[in-house]
Amino acid sequence: MSKRIPSSRSVSRSIALASVTLCLVSTLLPANMTSAAPLPKRVVDADDYFLGRAKLENLQEGVALLRQEVAQNPQSYEGWWRIAKFCNYVGRRTAGDERMKAFDAGIEAGKKAVLLQPNRVEGHFWLGAN
Repeated sequence: MSKRIPSSRSVSRSIALASVTLCLVSTLLPANMTSAAPLPKRVVDADDYFLGRAKLENLQEGVALLRQEVAQNPQSYEGWWRIAKFCNYVGRRTAGDERMKAFDAGIEAGKKAVLLQPNRVEGHFWLGAN
C-alpha cells in the first residue's frame, strides 16, 4: 500500500483555509486577548471580585480597586469600562438614592471609557446599560 502524496492544489487549499480561519479567529477575539500588555493587578483582582457579584460587598470591593486603578492611571480604558459595569450591578442591587448614585457613576465611567477607546464595545455597552 503506497502513501498518497497530496497534490499542490490540495495543499494550496489547505493553506488558504488555514489563513482564512486564522483571520476570522483573530477578529473574533476580544481586544484584550490580542494585546501584548497584561491587565494591571487591580483590574484582575476586581474581576475576581466580580465572580462573587451575588454579594454586594464584592461589587463594592471591586469598584474600590478599579477606582484606585484609574486614580493612578486615568487613561485606563480597562478600569473605566469595568467601573461602569460594576456600578450597573450595584445599581440593580440597591434602592433609592444609592441606586441612582451607582447608575450616575456608571454613566460617568462609561463616558470616560468611550472617550478613551471609541472603537471598543465595552464602554458603549455599559454606558448604555447604566
